Amino acid sequence: MDNQGEVPPPRIRRWWPAFLRRNRRGDLMGSRKIYIDRPRPNSSFRFAGNGVSTTKYNLITFIPRNAFEQFQRVANFWFLLIAFLQLIPDVSPINPLASFLPLAFVLGVTAVKEALEDLNRWRSDREVNNRKTTTIRDGIRSEMAWKSVKTGDIIYLRNNDLIPADMVILSTNDPEGNCFVETAAIDGETNLKRNNALRETQDYGEDFSNFDGEIECQTPNPSLNQFNGTLTINGNTYSVGLRQFLFRGCVLRNSEWVYGVAVYAGRDTKIMQNATNPPTKRSLLEREVNYALIQMFFFIVALCIFCGIFAGCFVAFWGDDNFYLDIRDSGAIAGLKGFVTFLILFNTMIPLSLYVTIELVKLVLAWYITQDMKMYCQETDTPAKAKTSNLTEQLGQLEYIFSDKTGTLTANKMEFRQCSINGEIYGEFDPNQKTVGDDGEGADRLAFQDQNMISKMQSDGQQGNSIRMFWTLLAVCHTVMIQGKDGDDFKYSASSPDEAALVQAAREQGYVYHAEQDKNYLVNVLGHEEKYEVLNVLEFNSDRKRMSVIVRCPDGKIRLFCKGADTVIFQRLGPGQDQLIGTTIDHLRNFARNGLRTLNVAYTELSEEEYANWAAVYKEASHALHDRESKLDDAAELIEQNLTLLGSTAIEDRLQDGVPETIQLLSQAGLKIWVLTGDKEETAVNIAFSCHLLTHDMYLITLNQETCASQEDVREKLTNAIDEAKTRDGKKALIIDGATMDKIFGYKDLERQLFLLGKQCTSVVCCRSSPKQKQLVVELVKSNDNAQCLAIGDGANDVPMIQAAQIGVGISGREGMQAVNSSDYAIAQFRFLSRLVLVHGRWAYKRLAKLILYSFFKNMAFSLTYFWFAWFSGFGGQTIYDSWAIALFNTVFAFLPILTFAVLDRDVQDYRMKEYPELYESGLKKQEFTKKLFWSWVLLGMYMSVANFFLVFFAYRTTVMHWDGTNYGLFAAGMTSFTVLVLTINVVVAFEINTWTWIQGIALIGTVGSWFLFCVVYQYIGAEDNNEMYYLCNKVFRTPSFWLIVLLASVVCLWPYLSWKVIRRNYFPLNYHIVQEMGSKKSQRNDKYAQMQLTQPEKV
Repeated sequence: MDNQGEVPPPRIRRWWPAFLRRNRRGDLMGSRKIYIDRPRPNSSFRFAGNGVSTTKYNLITFIPRNAFEQFQRVANFWFLLIAFLQLIPDVSPINPLASFLPLAFVLGVTAVKEALEDLNRWRSDREVNNRKTTTIRDGIRSEMAWKSVKTGDIIYLRNNDLIPADMVILSTNDPEGNCFVETAAIDGETNLKRNNALRETQDYGEDFSNFDGEIECQTPNPSLNQFNGTLTINGNTYSVGLRQFLFRGCVLRNSEWVYGVAVYAGRDTKIMQNATNPPTKRSLLEREVNYALIQMFFFIVALCIFCGIFAGCFVAFWGDDNFYLDIRDSGAIAGLKGFVTFLILFNTMIPLSLYVTIELVKLVLAWYITQDMKMYCQETDTPAKAKTSNLTEQLGQLEYIFSDKTGTLTANKMEFRQCSINGEIYGEFDPNQKTVGDDGEGADRLAFQDQNMISKMQSDGQQGNSIRMFWTLLAVCHTVMIQGKDGDDFKYSASSPDEAALVQAAREQGYVYHAEQDKNYLVNVLGHEEKYEVLNVLEFNSDRKRMSVIVRCPDGKIRLFCKGADTVIFQRLGPGQDQLIGTTIDHLRNFARNGLRTLNVAYTELSEEEYANWAAVYKEASHALHDRESKLDDAAELIEQNLTLLGSTAIEDRLQDGVPETIQLLSQAGLKIWVLTGDKEETAVNIAFSCHLLTHDMYLITLNQETCASQEDVREKLTNAIDEAKTRDGKKALIIDGATMDKIFGYKDLERQLFLLGKQCTSVVCCRSSPKQKQLVVELVKSNDNAQCLAIGDGANDVPMIQAAQIGVGISGREGMQAVNSSDYAIAQFRFLSRLVLVHGRWAYKRLAKLILYSFFKNMAFSLTYFWFAWFSGFGGQTIYDSWAIALFNTVFAFLPILTFAVLDRDVQDYRMKEYPELYESGLKKQEFTKKLFWSWVLLGMYMSVANFFLVFFAYRTTVMHWDGTNYGLFAAGMTSFTVLVLTINVVVAFEINTWTWIQGIALIGTVGSWFLFCVVYQYIGAEDNNEMYYLCNKVFRTPSFWLIVLLASVVCLWPYLSWKVIRRNYFPLNYHIVQEMGSKKSQRNDKYAQMQLTQPEKV
């Protein structure tokens, strides 16, 4: 067992690849041995150093790696290929710099962005690595940088110190060995966790000069919920686990000092082992753009083949007649050269600046989300966060929303409302009752109080004994911590709000847990001090669904107190309690109908012999180095038997503000909402009715453990439900539990049936769902319908679901920040989801879709003029435009107007989305970017290229001459055509703008003006290289016919586009047209639009 799996044997170690030694993540079976404060033997194991690096590049790898990544984009590789083709002599009609410079600009912008991001990571790493800490090495205490800490060093921490490496606690200033740690860096939770040193090491205090020990533990792995090891001191072996473990990056709180030994350093620490990239998510619009690019590639190649054939034919059949061209190539060679030449010319049909423009726009749109004060929660001082800029437009194309319940729809503020004790209900539930827990003042009364219970608690009968035992259990069976104690004034801190609420309820009834001393819980019971010696704590986990404590009570008896889900508690009850069980089940259903969360509580008495025998088994399991958790669970299963049922608790978790209104808005927008919760069916259904997810006019389809006892039952029920849903009119909803889903998942035919049934329902409620089942439900919908899904939750149990969906939204709740850390977007409350989706998502989708369509349109209008000119130039590849005008077209003459449109335009104001959520229909049906729309815009570009070229070409060929009778020639026609092109494509942007701002006005005027400025300046700068352009614009601009041609050609080019805009708006209006006119001040037009009804979105 000596460092198995840590490093290869010494003889082959030097040849063993380094990356194989380092990539041993997740190995829970290997082990390593660490000698405490003995650096020499530790050095032979080559443990990782404590310095960390999270950078992506270094000075050597930046250029090649970044270039490799950028050229993985098909468009970038395409333009690189074209640029190199332009270097071939006698092939390219364009200056090679005209392609290299725009490509370099695009690559440079992305490279600078990547470099700045990596530079920030390097600075952060340097700051972390150079932090100071105090260590003991070879018995010498010294202060050193974090990067110098080694595995096996003893580390000295003071209050509020950051923990530099993963450590096992040796001693603390607390006599009981306790210390408190804030683990927000690991799990996002701000409540303090209690850790403790072993009694055997705590006795060393601050003097470790005579300490001789070694630790054997697992090899580095990413499991945050597992640490198993053994500590050997002077030949005696003790087990150490998570209670003795401190994570790197966490903060020591409320403790004067702590000594610990570093067991994992640097890349081996838990936090670095978990520092993996989240699942790569690409937006649907991005994938559709890639498909469009592929179509354009094929179109360009087909066009080049056509031109190449005609170029070869021209040389073969008419080459001799045009002897002055000095054509020396054969027809085949000329055809091949023609193919390459036109490939260079037509490459501009692919918008080079598209990727850069999209990235810039997405960054701005994501920034809008973070700056939106209407999504800022003042109560918690929490703004919305966009953790990625790649998916904002995806928010505007959603079809399904999957939501957790607790902490997402509800506030996760737990209040003890009612209880059932020995078959009797105590407490009254009033959903409108205001309690102390709401605001701390002006309340009607405490959340729970019952005079009848208090009087019975003071009696000596069986009911009195049960009541007293019930409150004793709640005061003792927990792992809460006491914070801020000042006399009788203190607060409870717990890992779960439910647990804190139960202990607080016991406190309010006179059973006050107020201190822990030497593993004893001190409880003030109705004014009398009682001491409960804690022998063992069997902690809660998602598999056990319960927790227990074994205590020696003041009367000397050993008792096991247990609380947990009703299903697991009922299975462990002793015989003879059937009547009580039945009554308690009825009470549980009653609580659930009121939307209350329930737990069952039970206990049993243990003899000294029974406990001693079990303790030996438990101790052996706790010393296991491998698979310790399952062995401890098996040991707990042995003792948690023959329990006596005491009753159940009922806790209220109220809805967050605005949840019903938000769900109603999202439903009206056409989105399907599925709630996935671990609560029991009755509770989930009640909450669903409260938040208007379910309504009384819906037909409810229920599949649960009672109606689907076997897999055949499930198959039959699903078939019948699907048939009935098809024939029944009106809204339908599905309610299904985890036990039924267990019988479905893993069987493709049943999964398909479940999906078909859910698709026909307006709402779906999945109760008793495990985290894995939540993930499977999301993947089921994604795989069967290729639907766009959003998952929203607030806890660690929601992370699988959040990562499975195309978009994950985390809520900054009371269950830590795990969901937020794994999400794409973070909001403080569920009510902000409607604005995130209906406003930001819809705007982003419409803006980016129009940006992409426009980019292909303008490049088609620009590039296809080469094709029309080829018919008059023998398909020789001559261009009608100047090379530098070509180079600057995408980056100067057609860049800013569409960019400002994409970041500023609003087709309707944000408040209109709340009034008319049906406007989301265009995203729901993916109407803003379709094949039909794409080719419509491409055809519009083709038409403009035809109208532009032929009007200008024939005008210059037949009529346009200077005052002295000379003709201007090719470049004058090209400059006139380019002028028409710049004017028309920018006028199209102007007519697409719905909300004008001064920025857009300046962008449009400045862009058009930049072309005329270029012409004026370039006629002098370019004179040496191109005599045709010398002093050209001074002559052309003085000719009235030039301006007349520009005007007429522009009108002809824009006529179909403007005509369709008028016809569409007046006779075939879209939803947003109607809303725009209804909000217009032109009342004479409102009458017509007021009679129109917005199209109701269909459920997808």
